[in-house]
Amino acid sequence: MFAIDRSGPSAITRPIAGRSAQSRHPDITQPEVQQWLADNARLLAAHPALDEPGLYACSHVQLDRAWYGQIQADARALIALARRVSREHAPTREGQREDFRPLVQRAMQHPQGQTPLPPLARPDGLLVRGQWMALELNIDSGLGWYFEVEHIQRRLQALLRAQGQAQEAQAVPTVLPELCAYLADIAARRGDGPCHVGLMLDDHLNAYDRHQAQWLADTLHQLQPRLRSRLQPRLCASRSLQRRGHRMHDEHGPLDLVWRFASMLHPHEAIAPAIEVQMQALHTDTWLISNPADLGVECKLALACLSEWSQDESAPLSPHERALVRRRVPWSRRLGGLPSAPSHALDCSAHCLPAQELLAMARLRQVDLVLKRSQSRASQHVHVGCQLTAQAWQARLTEAACDPIPWVLQQHLQADRLSFSHVAPGDSPDRVDMGVHEWGLSPFIVGQSMAAPFLRVAPQAADDPQARSAATQAGLAACLLG
Repeated sequence: MFAIDRSGPSAITRPIAGRSAQSRHPDITQPEVQQWLADNARLLAAHPALDEPGLYACSHVQLDRAWYGQIQADARALIALARRVSREHAPTREGQREDFRPLVQRAMQHPQGQTPLPPLARPDGLLVRGQWMALELNIDSGLGWYFEVEHIQRRLQALLRAQGQAQEAQAVPTVLPELCAYLADIAARRGDGPCHVGLMLDDHLNAYDRHQAQWLADTLHQLQPRLRSRLQPRLCASRSLQRRGHRMHDEHGPLDLVWRFASMLHPHEAIAPAIEVQMQALHTDTWLISNPADLGVECKLALACLSEWSQDESAPLSPHERALVRRRVPWSRRLGGLPSAPSHALDCSAHCLPAQELLAMARLRQVDLVLKRSQSRASQHVHVGCQLTAQAWQARLTEAACDPIPWVLQQHLQADRLSFSHVAPGDSPDRVDMGVHEWGLSPFIVGQSMAAPFLRVAPQAADDPQARSAATQAGLAACLLG
């Protein structure tokens, strides 16, 4: 009655990974490359706004421009679908954390919630035989890794220019200029005159987050002439923001835009001030860049709902939308917290199993599945079936089924591999190791621009368990579009 489709829809033409994405390795015998590697280690270690200094590949990936453009277009379409699901599908809304529900409900009633701004997101995905598959949409917490990616892309540009490859350097995509252009466009929609932007920081954020916010504010100031923008950015604490008349204010005056500069997926006591500020802002003319209505998209239930609907002909999806979901979303189902069936009433058939049958199937198909809490961050509450004993997997399933917050069962995908070269942290720049790694591609969706992706390189580089445990982490890789 039930089967996880490993191959995907047969009608989809899959690009060959070697043609769509190719590794390119620098020649470490060249003095400018050795100097570049030494500078990389020094700059990463010294920069206060960068995470995991030194853990990125010194090779880079050339992506086919048209292929990557299609991934960007499909990711935007998936976000639009998920926004629709989160607004129209009651179980998805009700799967929110209890402290989020009043805020989400108010945001959905607000004009900005009904006609949302273009998305800012970083959907996490893997490449499976050259086909990009979306694992999570990350529209609320998509800020993560903007700055690390921007840094390594700039470093790749510097290397190519040093090697006299100016044209290739221009093919290296970036993130922060696209983000600044996005904010300038939003400001222009508000009309003429200065646009005061508050980058809202919660008290629990650390120095790393605060340095990133300052980096963004500085970049916005630097790009003002090029953008012909009147953006006036400043950092502000969430506790300092108050509603006064038709605007939100901090101690320096009114704000036209407020960007909550972090994820909401923290304990309630940490984000309670941010919740209150957003509730107040929804009663003013101040626009929120991180729209609270999108918390329903951040929740992993939206993709699970779309996966279910794609297998049911009576679900409210057009043929084009159904094909999109089947092409880009792995098999995913809700577990615990809420009934499995969506509100438009599906039969309990292969695409929508009752809870007990879903649990029974999950026990039998342990190696094929990943169990994720619908609301989590930084890979917390993620359990990969093939990495657990049968007893541990059963315990995780039981906990998930009893949790008032829903969980998601998702097909475990085997990611494509590419060769990457890297210098181990602390090693000399003339010691470059090369290995074949699994890797993932997470496109930054910044309005309609072609922003750079986050290329995550998995630490394991071999099938042998001992070699895998000893493998050096590559972490990140830069890219250019060809």
